Amino acid sequence: MLAQSIVWRRVTLFSLLVAALAWPALYNGQPIFYNDTTVYIRAADAGVQAALHHRTQWSLFGADAIEKEEPGIVAAPTEQYSINSIKDKNVQTGRSPFYGALLYFGEITGGFWLSIALQALAVLVSLTLVLRVAHIPIWPQLFVIVAVITMTTSAPFFVSFMMPDVFAAVTILAASVLIFMPHRLNRIDYIVCFFLLSASLVFHDSFVLIVVALLTSGIVANLVSRTWANWPGMTVIALALAMAGLAHTIFVVVAERVIGAAPVRPPFLMARVIEDGPGFRYLRATCPANGFKVCDFLERLPVSADEFLWARTGVFAAAPQETRRQISAEELRFVIKVVAYEPWGQLAESLRNVGAQLTLLGLDEFEYTALEKAVFEAKVPHEHLQRIKQSAAYNGAMPVAVFSMLNAATFLIGSIFVVFALSHWKQRLGAHIAAFLMGIVAGVLSNAAICGILSVPSSRYSARVAWLMPFAALLIVFALSAHRRSQRLE
Repeated sequence: MLAQSIVWRRVTLFSLLVAALAWPALYNGQPIFYNDTTVYIRAADAGVQAALHHRTQWSLFGADAIEKEEPGIVAAPTEQYSINSIKDKNVQTGRSPFYGALLYFGEITGGFWLSIALQALAVLVSLTLVLRVAHIPIWPQLFVIVAVITMTTSAPFFVSFMMPDVFAAVTILAASVLIFMPHRLNRIDYIVCFFLLSASLVFHDSFVLIVVALLTSGIVANLVSRTWANWPGMTVIALALAMAGLAHTIFVVVAERVIGAAPVRPPFLMARVIEDGPGFRYLRATCPANGFKVCDFLERLPVSADEFLWARTGVFAAAPQETRRQISAEELRFVIKVVAYEPWGQLAESLRNVGAQLTLLGLDEFEYTALEKAVFEAKVPHEHLQRIKQSAAYNGAMPVAVFSMLNAATFLIGSIFVVFALSHWKQRLGAHIAAFLMGIVAGVLSNAAICGILSVPSSRYSARVAWLMPFAALLIVFALSAHRRSQRLE
């Protein structure tokens, strides 16, 4: 009876921690939407519709919508255009239908709350795993960690966000444990890491690149130390990467069968190097002789990457379907030519973007802008739209200014403390915890480099992993405390 009572108390406490991590959603009155949220949901909805012929109100929104008589179901405005259209046989990659499935599951179970609970659970499981593997007592340390990151960092905002960003931190934690502390893992730990990592990698392509960067750092560390004792962890990561590749292949094959054409990948990197300058200068100097289709749009350039990709006055979204495919297909060759044409100029711009990305830590995405409100009006079903209009994020009542400052402060203080601890207390921390901490640092830097170079620097990208640094600082405090206790016992 006593053992059962302890288990139930811990389950209750764990449930309370899940709720605490989702406090912004509770405060908002519903999980927090973003411009791309509807794309994820409709991607999963389209798959369910194709497989089971089951339509929902989400099936009827966007450019494919038709007028219906059911209450609350209204077609999108006719002037609205979309680059995701099953009817036009035009679907893009980059918005994972697998993450869409997580949201869709939350939708059919009521208001997306289950999706947010699962995101909070993924964070809690990751934190618990790290504490257990680091030989730090889970209780009450887990409670302290959750209390601190909930009240002072970006973590609960991204848990409450209907976007895959929260899994960037989960990816870094799981991969760092597998690479730098595998000797402390048991079979269950390996399985948990595999599922956390596999789910994260199919949710967004940037997480794959982060894992590749961490895996590369682990290989370099192995070569320096001349040991491959972490091969089981590396194997699990390789299997998770293989699962991500298989999932992407399945998506492409299914999309081809359903719509009759392969999905199109938006040319993010092409847009980035054009905005940076070297890409535009290359086009201006070599068009039309270089043979790139993007030369047809030279008079519209230069524009920002976002305008290039999505604006009516830009290039990609405004182009005919076949032209989009041509531009997407020529992206890699174009970027190689640009780097060869102006290598130092592009390197300087990329480094500047990475530096800018590291300094952007605000939480502006958690209050809806006028543009987002217009998107929601066009794409969100009536039932959800009415709740959105009553939410704190819609009415400017989310405490984003305060938490933006707290997030920046805890990130800076945590980063300084981690660097100081690795410089002065590495021996007391132990080689494996120190290596794990360096893995977190490498993951945060990789996230900034990948997002800064491949996309438009945005506070959303850095803020999604910023809470890892104060968590690392707390881990150091707990590890040093455990070290002192063990010395006293000796």
